[in-house]
Amino acid sequence: MRHTPAYILTSALKSHLWQFYLDAEQPIEGPFITINKGTDAAKEAIYNLPADHPELKQMELINDFLKSHKWACKGPVRLAYNKDVVGGGRLVTPYQSLPDRRIRLRIRTLIDEQPICEVDYNANHLRLNLALLHNQHAGDTPYEDICDIAGFEHSRRAKIKDYVTRALGSGNNTLLQGALDSREKALRACNSTGMTTKEFETIEHATLKRFPKLDLYKGWGLHAQNLEGQILKDVMLEGIKKDIVCLPVHDAIAVQQQHQHWAKDVMLETWQAHVGGVRTKVKVDFP
Repeated sequence: MRHTPAYILTSALKSHLWQFYLDAEQPIEGPFITINKGTDAAKEAIYNLPADHPELKQMELINDFLKSHKWACKGPVRLAYNKDVVGGGRLVTPYQSLPDRRIRLRIRTLIDEQPICEVDYNANHLRLNLALLHNQHAGDTPYEDICDIAGFEHSRRAKIKDYVTRALGSGNNTLLQGALDSREKALRACNSTGMTTKEFETIEHATLKRFPKLDLYKGWGLHAQNLEGQILKDVMLEGIKKDIVCLPVHDAIAVQQQHQHWAKDVMLETWQAHVGGVRTKVKVDFP
């Protein structure tokens, strides 16, 4: 009987494979606006937009600009909707798939051979909800504020973020039973990450004590993604005017380090313009 030989990836081989992956490029070609799950009618509308549709022209402008530039996992930037154009439209590109938590790889890549940084919106979905729906500024340290009320060390900030993200994203209606069902879904999702029910309830109480107007368990997360995508798209368009490459990374923008101050100013101004002038906060992450 013949046996398939076993291969072990050595560190040296892994480094070569990573380099191959980073250098891989996808052609910058459409469609630049896509939809993941929608009805046949929704898909028909998205994939047959008229050539002069404003959003389509913006995405074409962004991708035409990016063609002549170089970055890791180069590929098109697309505006991807979830089920319809009302909720869930966000910017996606292969670059986003690079790991950057357990392995800080993405932040160590380059744009046009220059080191980068990522300018990140702080507690973005929470801030968008309060600003857009209630004209409320969330303060300088919303997650840390919740930590203090919950009696948690600030080192557990990530647990607060996990709860808020799931609580804002869970559900799709405002009916009482719908909200109760959505809360259960959020609880199960948090439990699956190792959060205990007691921790969930403690964080929930602290969150609502600090931000009583926050719309939890109503499925607002998709609307936040939509608005987030629109804001980042506008930042990228401003970058084109200055010949500055901006790459979308969820709720952040990757730029060359020499453009970090420009990126901070434009991101703050653009966010405020979308929410009626309420302030927000950004932070800069370096390799």
